[in-house]
Amino acid sequence: VICSERIPTTHWPVTVSGQSCGGFLGYPSGSFKSPYYPSDYPNNVDCVWEIQVKNNYQIRLTLQNFVLEECDRFRCSCDYVEIYDGPLHTSSLLGRICYGSYHTFTSSSNMMTVKFHTDSSVTRRGFIANYYS
Repeated sequence: VICSERIPTTHWPVTVSGQSCGGFLGYPSGSFKSPYYPSDYPNNVDCVWEIQVKNNYQIRLTLQNFVLEECDRFRCSCDYVEIYDGPLHTSSLLGRICYGSYHTFTSSSNMMTVKFHTDSSVTRRGFIANYYS
């Protein structure tokens, strides 16, 4: 018998004008994208994807075709993606990115969280994300 336990979450998929944004991903591999990709994403969006794979596995995440508003490359204060090494509020930040076309991150455990934030101005194409364990 194989049992899996879903970690309780407070981040449910958000609907952005008919498109799902964020949610729980529990398969060994998968993909997700910013809302409306490859068209421009909307303003004022906060999406959170929680990834959990089998125990004793790690997660490798790649962000491809990455194009966000670039207003401050040092702080990434406008539109950005944050990658956490586990649950959102209790894990270390692996990275906060807002520029560059290709990024790769690896978790230290079987959990990873990805947060996508947009502000109230300029929109761009966004990104495609793929993960595997």
